[in-house]
Amino acid sequence: MKHVFAAQSFWSLMFHSSFLSKLILLSGAVVLFLVLFFFFYKYFLIREYRVQVARAQSVIARSSDFADLVSVSSTLAGTYPGMLLNTGLTALKKSIESHSGSGRIEKADSEAFSNAISLSFNRIVQAQYQLLPFLSVSAAVSPLVGLFGTITGLIQSFMAIGRTGSADLASIAPGIAEALLTTFAGLVVAIPAFVLFHVLTTYIRSFEFELEQLVVGFEGLVEKQVVACAN
Repeated sequence: MKHVFAAQSFWSLMFHSSFLSKLILLSGAVVLFLVLFFFFYKYFLIREYRVQVARAQSVIARSSDFADLVSVSSTLAGTYPGMLLNTGLTALKKSIESHSGSGRIEKADSEAFSNAISLSFNRIVQAQYQLLPFLSVSAAVSPLVGLFGTITGLIQSFMAIGRTGSADLASIAPGIAEALLTTFAGLVVAIPAFVLFHVLTTYIRSFEFELEQLVVGFEGLVEKQVVACAN
């Protein structure tokens, strides 16, 4: 027994494994790299978006009327909050021009602003969830791929028993070791993918909540203008 396992290290076992096992190991390494890359890419990207939202919230907190909201749109240019606000203001302008040239903001104009900004909000949030299915699918499928390699390794072990006519350790150990190797590869991919999927989902939901509060702030300033025009 000692001789069998001393003859092969972990890396030599990978090198001398079958083509199918090598393919599973290579695929697992590629998927693991992509999982880590996508996670850190989205994590740092959303962190920057959250900084933009926090900056926008501080600006909105200092705004008291609609005129301030219009001036804020240029300050937030090039950011997600700025894109939200500009989309809403564009819809608001079109709505005002469609019914009067007085420049007064009515309830219908406020609704047009809210509808436009809500649609833009949904698009922004949906874009943040685009890479999550890859993480969830990797977490679900990787153990199954590893199990597939496990089954082929066990088949090789039973074939070795059939060829030698005995179940000695020297004939079945390589196949079993190869089977466990592919199982290990599947778990190495699945566990990080599962954990990072939930971490990233929680992070995106936090960003979604903060962005939603910012939208409420935008709508509140427009509503104040509607009340002011009505009085």
